[in-house]
This record gives sequence, C-alpha cells and structure tokens, in this order.
Amino acid sequence: MSGTTTQTFKTQADANGNFSYDFLNRLPPGMHTLVVKDEYGHSKQMSLFVVKETGGGGGIINRVTTVMPLGFAYAAMVWLIIFIVLLINMLRLARKVDVEEAHEKKSHYYRHALYFSAIALVLTSLVGVVVNNKTKIFNNFFQQVKPAEHKLVKVSGTVLDPVSLQGVSGVDLASQNSTIHTAEGGMYAFEDIDASYGLLVTHPLLQRAVLIRISDAKPNSPFDIYFDSKLYNALNSYVVAMIQKSWMRAYDLLAGISREKITVDDLSKTQTIFTDKNLSDQEMVVARVIVLNNWFSNQYQAHFDKAIQVTLASGTKTEDYYLVKEGQDWKIVK
Repeated sequence: MSGTTTQTFKTQADANGNFSYDFLNRLPPGMHTLVVKDEYGHSKQMSLFVVKETGGGGGIINRVTTVMPLGFAYAAMVWLIIFIVLLINMLRLARKVDVEEAHEKKSHYYRHALYFSAIALVLTSLVGVVVNNKTKIFNNFFQQVKPAEHKLVKVSGTVLDPVSLQGVSGVDLASQNSTIHTAEGGMYAFEDIDASYGLLVTHPLLQRAVLIRISDAKPNSPFDIYFDSKLYNALNSYVVAMIQKSWMRAYDLLAGISREKITVDDLSKTQTIFTDKNLSDQEMVVARVIVLNNWFSNQYQAHFDKAIQVTLASGTKTEDYYLVKEGQDWKIVK
C-alpha cells in the first residue's frame, strides 16, 4: 500500500461491519493508503496515514491533517492560485515582447513576477494566521511535530473487567513494535515501549480502538487496564452523538437518574472538548480509568454501588465521564 506496492491483509468483520487490524508490524515506514474491499469485490478508500520510522519513536500518524495541516493546505492553495495567475500573466507579457524592446519588456514582467511573488507570500501568511486563529490547527501541528521525549519503559499488569475484576482474555494490546493477545487470566507484559505513545487496545467487539495512555504507570508496579467492550462502545456512541448534535440519541444513552433530572434541551447546552474533527480519529484516547465503589454523585445527589470514571483526551485537553451499569448496558451519568 506504499507507493506502487500493494499488500493485502484479511480480517473478519462483525455483524455490524466493524473490524480491527494491527498494521504496526506489517508495514514499512512511509505514506500508506488504506483501501477496504469486501467479499463481493466492492472497495472503498478509508484513510491516509503515515508509519513513522522505528528509530524516531514508531507508531502511526492517524490523520491526514498531521501530514498536511488544514490551515497550511488552504495557504498552499492560495499560493497555487496566485502562482497560476502569475504564470498566465508572464506568458501574456512574453508574447508582447518585441525584438527591439526585449530587454526592457523582460525587465518589466520580471518586476511583475517579483511583485506577485511578494503578494502571494503575504497572502499565504495572512491566510495561515486567520485559519490558525479560527481552528488553532497550526498550534496542534507544532505540538505534533515537536520532538517528544521517547522514554522506553517496562509495563505489565492485567486486563480486568471493571465490574467483576476478573482477567479478560482475547484482547489485543499493541505497542509500536509488538502485540500481545491476552490469554486466560488477562495478564500481559511489555519489555520496552514508548511511554509517550501508550498501548493500543483492540477487540473484535470494539466500535473503535482505544489508546490507553501509560504516563501514570509506575516502575515495577502493575499497570492494570480495565476493559469492557460495551462500556467503551457506549461511551464512543455518546461522544459521537454529542459531536453530531444528535441530542435524542445521546439522551437515550444517559442513565435513568440523569434522564429524570435533565431534558433533551438541557443536554443540548452541554459543552464538550470534542468537535466534528475528532470523528476522523482512528482511536479513542483514554487518559485514565478509575473504578469507584460506593460512588455518590453530587450533581444528582444519588448513590451508586459502582461507577466507572473514564477520562478521555483530545490533544492536551481532557474530559471526565461517569458510567454505571443498568442491566446489561452501560449508561452515562452526565
């Protein structure tokens, strides 16, 4: 999938068409295009991504905007348009050059070329500034390209069900260079992974991969990961519904106590750190997960035997969500 080389990988989708696959150790560094083809031969281009050099920290750059930020793309487009206008103007002036006045005419349109280039540069900068003020895309871009401190650490622990606290098997954990498929008991261990990257968690039942930050991992101490596909799917569905302003769909995902206290209109006024740009993310970034026993909600003045606090991250911003189990389903207490 890089350049003119095509590689084919097979994976099984679930009943809803969701699938996951670990490309980290199967693709060479460079730009790649992901094309998904079903059993009937229908294909669709899904995303463009970059696999970085292992020596530079490894991992996948998930969004096209990481390679070409949106603001820079707009500025480049302005430059291209002005350059085309400049070229047409130069050709027009060149046709008028007479043999006797060649030197004078050429000097004339060369000056025009210099003026147009200066204007193009100014407009390109202005567009970049305006776009950055609106989207902060350049700020995010420079944070992404800023060299990170790649600290290799040993991380081990157990993948646990947050309710029963029993080990969960069949979960795939991936660092940049290795993948572990948890067996019975849910135990895992990585010898040297990049602390700035984290652990990518995938499972056939997950709607979206989960990237667990490991910045809180302590040396020589177990780093347990709480995993329940229904919990993360409920949270993902809620965040997506909020981003898409599908208030009724988000409202249905709230816990009963929340629906008793607030209306759909109240929910529509709720602020979130996530925007429509987050829909392109290939994974949900989780900063931490905390199991809360005998939790009391100050907002609703209600007591719960157990709640799960999940802190989601978007760049440097974080947002806390509290989930409780109602029957077999996880619901959000907002």
